[in-house]
Amino acid sequence: MTSVGDAVDAAALDPKSASEERVSYHFTTVDGSETDVSLSAEATVYDACAAASAWRGLQVARLRLVAHGQVEPLPFCRKTKLCDVAGGQTDLLVVISRAYDLGEATGPLASSCTRCQFEHYPSSLYVSGQTRGDEIEMEVCEGQRVSFFDYPGPEPGQTPAGVIFGVSQPPLSGRMLMRVLVHQRRWALGIGIGSAQADQSQDPENDPGFLGLYHGGSSTNVCAYAERVHDGGWVRDRGSKKFWTEETELAILFNFDEGTMQCFEGLEPFGKLVPIVSDSYWPTVVLFTPDDAASIAVDFV
Repeated sequence: MTSVGDAVDAAALDPKSASEERVSYHFTTVDGSETDVSLSAEATVYDACAAASAWRGLQVARLRLVAHGQVEPLPFCRKTKLCDVAGGQTDLLVVISRAYDLGEATGPLASSCTRCQFEHYPSSLYVSGQTRGDEIEMEVCEGQRVSFFDYPGPEPGQTPAGVIFGVSQPPLSGRMLMRVLVHQRRWALGIGIGSAQADQSQDPENDPGFLGLYHGGSSTNVCAYAERVHDGGWVRDRGSKKFWTEETELAILFNFDEGTMQCFEGLEPFGKLVPIVSDSYWPTVVLFTPDDAASIAVDFV
């Protein structure tokens, strides 16, 4: 049996939009629930997901919209107009996103973790292998921000401290994309995955349970099982994103079925495909210096 919810009027949420041209959309879910949603003609895909969130009582980042006649969800972007990508369709299917719930953080920096949203390159570009395009619009990610607070230890820059997410839930599996936004980095950092043996109080390059992106303070690298498997070398321009400075987008594409890991700087592959030993792994972040911070989000792809 279908159930029709109360119509959601976005104008009631944003009075300024009341005088704008309106479009009525019909939302349905796989369980048969449905409702009508009135949105501005200028509404973005994110606006529509927010309306669906208000209707279903779910976090906005957990929802995606699929236009009638299309297969893939509409891009989860703050600027893309809904009417431009829906192909004139007003019937939209509301589905749960393929985002992975990071779960509870454990480790020295667990109390510094906060749920967050950040913008990053669309996941589809990493899956398709496309590295360039005209006016690529960033996608909204939902994950966790990890910050290094005043952690006691020796002088700053020599005190690794981090977190591992979700060890009480099943490990990562299948093909997954980790997107990373570095907010601040004054020294080293390691971001990737850790096994049950990983130590969040150890320098990731010396940790046999760590795999992922690693900045040694002066050079960019990929580490796996206590070895630098790719050395990006010294970066002379310390202000460039190649040095993983503020607001740098990084990513890692994991295929746990095939046992591989591919790191990225922006959309460009960083190093070669790295083999992954069969084990259980969870997302991990290790920072070194007070006030350093990075956000991560993980999605099934």
